[in-house]
Amino acid sequence: MLEAGEDARYIARRLVILASEEWAWRTPCAGGSRRRSAGRGVRGLPEAQLNLAQAVVHLATAPKSNRSAVGLWNALGDVRGKPAGAVPAT
Repeated sequence: MLEAGEDARYIARRLVILASEEWAWRTPCAGGSRRRSAGRGVRGLPEAQLNLAQAVVHLATAPKSNRSAVGLWNALGDVRGKPAGAVPAT
């Protein structure tokens, strides 16, 4: 993607989203430190290539689970598809 001219910051943002959607439950470090490292390291090329490559390898080999994303999507569907009740009195 870099060779094709894609912005390294765009790639880092996509990796953060990918880590959040697919890996956060099974591999917490994929959802945290690894993706933050990829994003923070994107200050310029060619150095950013190593940060991005490390994040891609880690995410490609980590066990995957999309439970967080599915849970969020289900909750949003419930909120949007069902009428809201009254706010409880305190």
